[in-house]
Amino acid sequence: MKNLSYLISILFICAINALYAANDFIYTVLSPQAEADTNYIAQYKIVGEDSLQWVASTSTGGTGRANTANSEIVIDKNNLLLFSTNAESHDISVFNILPDGLIEPVDGSPFKSHYDNPASLALHPNGKFLYVGHSVGLSRFTVSENGNMELADTVSTVFFPRGMAISPAGDFIYIADLAGGVHALSINQETGALSALESSPFTYEPMQRTNKIYLNQDGTTLYVLDIDKGTFGFTVLEDGSLEGIPPGLLIDKSNLGCTAGYSNDSQYFYIARKGWIYVYKNSGEPPLSIISAKSVQSAGISYFSQLVNHPTTNVLYSFTQKYLYMHKPDQTGNLTELKPYTTIPSLEGYVSTGAAIGLDVATSLKTENRSGELGSFRLYQNFPNPFNPETTIKYNLTKSGKVTLSLYNLLGQNILEMVNEYKPAGSHSYILNGSNLTSGTYFYKIETEDYVSVRKLILIK
Repeated sequence: MKNLSYLISILFICAINALYAANDFIYTVLSPQAEADTNYIAQYKIVGEDSLQWVASTSTGGTGRANTANSEIVIDKNNLLLFSTNAESHDISVFNILPDGLIEPVDGSPFKSHYDNPASLALHPNGKFLYVGHSVGLSRFTVSENGNMELADTVSTVFFPRGMAISPAGDFIYIADLAGGVHALSINQETGALSALESSPFTYEPMQRTNKIYLNQDGTTLYVLDIDKGTFGFTVLEDGSLEGIPPGLLIDKSNLGCTAGYSNDSQYFYIARKGWIYVYKNSGEPPLSIISAKSVQSAGISYFSQLVNHPTTNVLYSFTQKYLYMHKPDQTGNLTELKPYTTIPSLEGYVSTGAAIGLDVATSLKTENRSGELGSFRLYQNFPNPFNPETTIKYNLTKSGKVTLSLYNLLGQNILEMVNEYKPAGSHSYILNGSNLTSGTYFYKIETEDYVSVRKLILIK
């Protein structure tokens, strides 16, 4: 019996280690505190429940400033593209997320938003439409598989959207504007075009400056944070319209939320403001009932930039401008601090202004450098990309040896072995013909005795 218990313990530990072996990353925007300057995306690998490992900081190519507005980050559901706003340069940066969790800008990034102060983003579940809120209104962009953005149209009837949420089915979008209104619009699933519902916008008193908006997992409950007045709750009806509980009910008078978020199962709703994280029980119907309030004032923090919740471990990451807190709810919803706050590694004079979690989708394809020194070894981006039907993959070898060059689908399955032979040192190329492949995104991986590297390619027929 003891041996059985021991075996179960070992298997449990192995399962936990396997869970955290994945390339799950947190991405946060680093913006300058004073003068407008370049924004950066810092990339942190999640190591266990209570640690982050800084890996790299990549320029967005655009400019921002911390006291202008928080920067938004959204990641597509396949964890292949990352979008981020640059409020000062009025553009949107788009990055490929590589299999090792690092990012690289797509060709043409950053893309102009065409209007001042892009402050909010919402990506349609199909990944084809990106909605950008700015000082003039709401713009719809089409997004290609390789991340290129094109402006489709702009709705100017929505005043400066500061928060947006799209229903799980992708048929409605809810928008909180800076004038105290909450808009409900239907989405054409084919084109992404928007149409306002007859009952929209909702301008219940005493809302004044609505800021952030949060929709639970099943799309039935909506909470709106107002900068001046607090938090308001709405029930989402079957036709997509909203109903206040009751209209204009102030959920929490004392807690003026700065940012918020749901737990994985939507049982709990978190609001962070002025050094405190408030935990509410979400019954599925407003109003919320408070469970606890967790102070994080030991660091002297008064401003939260973002809350992000890991969808599998349920760890809550709370970002202030300079510090990070990690908590986990117990069975009653109370938060347990996993470790004392840690300083966010950043550039001098930069602070965190937005964050998001990216989950590993191709752990088996992660990039490695086995010898620790890259030298002149290199796997180049295929050209052209996207392609149809042929593209060229080039690579350099530092020494002669056995080389394999393989093609993988999004599930990490090896679908084509392009090269599997001895190659001399120097430059080489392979022409991939995609006539027998379906349109979509693929990864190609090169392996030698000393190196492994992976890149992404896109076939469009």
